[in-house]
Amino acid sequence: MGIILLLCSFTLAFAQDPCLRGNHGLLLEPHRSSQFQPEPTDHLQCDNGLQAGWYTFDNNDEMPTSCVTQYHCGTHFPLWMQGAHPSQADGIVPRKACANIYGSSSQSCCDFSLDIQVKNCGSFYVYYLQTVPACAMAYCAGNKKVCAVGGQPVVGGSCPDLYPKLTTMPVLSKPEVTPTKDVRFPCKIDYPIGQSDVGFIVTWTVDGKELMDNTNQPIQTVLKGDSRIAYLDATKLQGNLGKELRCNVSSFHPSHGQGVRSDSLSSNPYWAGIRVSTDQVNVDEGGPEKTVTIESTIPIPCKSLFASECKLPIQFMGLRNPGDASLSSCHFDLKLDNATGVYSTSFKVKATRDFIKDHNHVQEIAFKPILNFLHPMWNNYTINPIKIGTTDKDHGHCILSGDPHFRGFDYKKNYNVYEVGDMVLYKSKNQKRPFEVQVRTWPCGSYHPCACAVVAREGNDVVEIDMCEKRAGVVEAPSVSYPSGHPLEGTTVSRDKTGKIFYINFPSGARLKVTTAISKGRHGNEHLPFMNVDIQGPPDDFGSSEGLCGNWNGDDGDDFVGGDGRLYKPATVANFSKSWMLPGHSSMFYQIPKYEKHLAPKFEYCSCKTGTAVDCTKVGKGAINPSKPKDGTVISGGKNKHPRRSARSYTDHYPDLDLPADPRVTAKRLRRNAAAAFPTPSGMTEGQARSSCTHTITTSSLYSHCHHTSILTDMLDGCVEDIKYSDSIEAFEMAHMNAFDSICYNELAKDPRNIQYINGDPVVNPSILTCPNQCSKNGRCVGDTCHCNHGYTSADCSVKIGSTPTIHRVRGDGQCDIRRRPCRQANVIVDNILESSYLACRITPLTAKRKMSVFSKKLEDDPWYSIFYLKLSDGTPVESGPVVTSKGEFLSFLEVQCPIPESTVMKVPSNIEEEEIVIGCEDTGDDVTIKWNEGRRIIEIQYIIEKLLECCEFCRHPLNFTNICGEIRYGLASMLQIKCVNCDMVVSVPTGKRHSRLDSMLHTDIGEKKVSMLFSVLNIPSMCHKTLKKTEREVRKALEDVAKKSCDDMAAAEKESSSQNQEDLRSLKKNLEAITPHVYGDHSLCDTWCGFLSSPETYKPQQLPYHRYLSNQHLKSDLLSLFGFYISQAEKLINLGSTQVNEKLLLSPGKVTSSSAKKADLKRKRDKEREDTPAYKKNRRMKKIIPRSQKSHQRLGREQHTKHLLI
Repeated sequence: MGIILLLCSFTLAFAQDPCLRGNHGLLLEPHRSSQFQPEPTDHLQCDNGLQAGWYTFDNNDEMPTSCVTQYHCGTHFPLWMQGAHPSQADGIVPRKACANIYGSSSQSCCDFSLDIQVKNCGSFYVYYLQTVPACAMAYCAGNKKVCAVGGQPVVGGSCPDLYPKLTTMPVLSKPEVTPTKDVRFPCKIDYPIGQSDVGFIVTWTVDGKELMDNTNQPIQTVLKGDSRIAYLDATKLQGNLGKELRCNVSSFHPSHGQGVRSDSLSSNPYWAGIRVSTDQVNVDEGGPEKTVTIESTIPIPCKSLFASECKLPIQFMGLRNPGDASLSSCHFDLKLDNATGVYSTSFKVKATRDFIKDHNHVQEIAFKPILNFLHPMWNNYTINPIKIGTTDKDHGHCILSGDPHFRGFDYKKNYNVYEVGDMVLYKSKNQKRPFEVQVRTWPCGSYHPCACAVVAREGNDVVEIDMCEKRAGVVEAPSVSYPSGHPLEGTTVSRDKTGKIFYINFPSGARLKVTTAISKGRHGNEHLPFMNVDIQGPPDDFGSSEGLCGNWNGDDGDDFVGGDGRLYKPATVANFSKSWMLPGHSSMFYQIPKYEKHLAPKFEYCSCKTGTAVDCTKVGKGAINPSKPKDGTVISGGKNKHPRRSARSYTDHYPDLDLPADPRVTAKRLRRNAAAAFPTPSGMTEGQARSSCTHTITTSSLYSHCHHTSILTDMLDGCVEDIKYSDSIEAFEMAHMNAFDSICYNELAKDPRNIQYINGDPVVNPSILTCPNQCSKNGRCVGDTCHCNHGYTSADCSVKIGSTPTIHRVRGDGQCDIRRRPCRQANVIVDNILESSYLACRITPLTAKRKMSVFSKKLEDDPWYSIFYLKLSDGTPVESGPVVTSKGEFLSFLEVQCPIPESTVMKVPSNIEEEEIVIGCEDTGDDVTIKWNEGRRIIEIQYIIEKLLECCEFCRHPLNFTNICGEIRYGLASMLQIKCVNCDMVVSVPTGKRHSRLDSMLHTDIGEKKVSMLFSVLNIPSMCHKTLKKTEREVRKALEDVAKKSCDDMAAAEKESSSQNQEDLRSLKKNLEAITPHVYGDHSLCDTWCGFLSSPETYKPQQLPYHRYLSNQHLKSDLLSLFGFYISQAEKLINLGSTQVNEKLLLSPGKVTSSSAKKADLKRKRDKEREDTPAYKKNRRMKKIIPRSQKSHQRLGREQHTKHLLI
């Protein structure tokens, strides 16, 4: 049994001997020699694919036992054996294979090692080798000299190339478009041309995988001779876009065949597809938008003749939470940017300011696959998605109520403002988005001031809501107007069904809720308007706001920073409020900000919603306010709109604009506000007032939702203060209840639990909605709808059933001048009304007989000019037709707009009895009283008759002098505004011809100031500096034309004179010789051109100074020398040969003159281009802020240095 076991053991040991054939592998690479150093283009050896086992090397080479540095043995990190080779008796011994990793700084040359084994097999060594962990690392063997890659040693030691040696990598260039509009990728091989027996094989890989054709064979191109560029048709990339493309080149000798070829060298990678500039975009609700660029690295093939049609449409899949982020668009077109030569587009991402505390989110936005594009390469290609991260930011909330009490952005306790005037309520310091809210306070009966008007601005949009009492006993209604005079650029204004609450929603998400009301006063017999103003500030303004609402930065300790920059304490809030008072007539109630084009919104943002089709729902400038009313009535630009206050417009809008305020009302009420204290005149104590306030506020609609908060405690002081001054519980109780609900609602709407999404849009849950105006305490609130008690109706139960509406007045004092406005509508101030389809106006037409006398007087110096005088006389109004009933338009709870039928006053007179026109030819004297047409006018009778005969430019109806409704004056002339009785359009008829260009001045001793004074004396409008310079440039062109013509005429005359002298050169020389003696009184050489020869007794040299001959001998010598030169050039002068000297003496307009003119034209062109640059325009704007006195001083200085000629 023991013998058998010994035999088996011996047999097993013999079978595992690595020296035996079949028990070890063979490594044949000849370039493992320690003497071989690879070139940069050589493929480096790497044994990361070598399986662990026993190996021998080619030619029985041995591993070196000393340090081998980097870049030897055909690899980057060569492995050498640490320790000597064993003898046969040693058997298998362990060793280490070392590598030099740190180069020259290595201390042991064995920074990395692997455990190996080695055995002496007599005539060779066998090694047990491990797999290397990374490339390029390989085992060294031998130290023989070997040929470079591609060479093979032969007898004599030479190394002939087996294939052409590539010394540089191939270059894959940008794709190009062929003349046939195909796209291809060029792969360029850097190898000298003119070489014989040279060939290259080019293959392509995408992300390291070979690119295959339709037959699943590698796509390759074979180049021979001098061909060095291989092309890949872009259509071959279908299904492989969005990956890295490389071309791979191997070389061979065609005479040897493609079987013997070099290793492939790979080119630089080229990413082929549509690239997004970033993988993730992070935006926050208070920060700026981010721009994402999309560009195609491949030209978009297009065979259209129009570059604008060459585009590739791209569309988003949609956002998972479209309420978190807003995009500038949901679909784009990749087009060629001619400036960069790149097919690109971009879109902007903005975190949607949703006014909800919904925390931070990260979501992915994917692109739809490209389908059905003209080029098959793009079919089914999908752009890599991007991630959008949004950071949640809180919004600000400020409210003023009552007379008035404030609750600021950070300071939540009550503070009072008792100043009368215009004040800054809230102003953003963000220059890119100018935003400001100003409030006007007004004496409120016997109380402290109430807020009665507010004006708000964002960008170029300005909205004003005004219900200030201007005169005692006059009932005021809230009026919405747009003073900026242009269509709103993203801002919307709406009102609720009661006509008492108005919403101003700005594109940034900022919102104003203005609640208007009327207080009946202490005894219920007053009519005192006031308003509550509720402001929601967008996150953009956090840390960048100021005003009475406070310094919004999260710190309630510095809220009272005044307009003077000082920090006030709560105890000195009176001084704080005074610091935000605006000087007289400097507020936006008087001064409208100038329109700035760069503030106009360039685009709106989209909420890209998922679905079968991406819905690009516009969300303004990236803001969605869930508190924005969904069912309110939008107040368009035509309702109560008045134009820019500096403009003249023939419109019915805002007829109360020119009604002055009565200063006695203000002064009287300020005196009445002097003293107030508890107990009040009616005997109410402070404790009773506080108890009453607590009871009032706790009955608010939303008290049950916010009873646990400090809102009630913070509001009590303001309520008690109102009772002290008004001596009435009812005067402001609604204001405080509404203010409590507004504050509570703002806090509830922030909570995402109170938000529900309908079609992707956030909407406040109906459970926290309130009924309007507490149902006027005449009804019960169910949800957000009032159920009125018996006897009451309307949305807020404020209208008593059966009570007749009371008309207080008609705006504009019930008067309408057809010369100022069309008089086709009347705004009636009336109470006890509600919005209804049955609301109607009943109008009784009245007509007053009138007489218009027109007198004319011809001017003595021109029979075609006359001066017309017009005189109007009024009559008694009488009924002129049946009562007319028309549909009225509900504007607010106190105002109805009634259309007015067209009056016979606006029509052509039907008979001479009702309207008499007298035209006489007599002087009217000085007793004529005329309004709009005061003063004299110079008219051209024939011209104005021709214009009247041209009829209305809109309907071709005849025009009549009796329908003049205004004029625009131009000095002594004017532009008559005549209303067409057929189409109601106003047509401008000039009283005479107008010159298209004004006169100019050049080179005189008067400046533009003196000319303006002259125009003023003549009753002619003066010219501004810009207009004056413009007309000077116009005149300059005419002067240049005259000067050029005169030069041409002079040249022709010289040519004619020279032609005559060509026949006698000596005559020309003689005349030139006679010029100098002639001016010195010697006429012996003169010819017939000399006047002295014809009348020597009376002749005087008129062209010379003082009509005397010259006497200076030095000058004579110079003149003789000068004309001697011209005598020597007489032959050239006969032929008009232009010389440089002639040009300098202005004898002919030659090259120098033309060159000077070109330089002047070039300078003028450059100046014009410079004036069109943004930097120049900015400089111009900066100059406008120079004080007026300094401007006047500068203008006077210019006038003293500028001389002009009046042409």
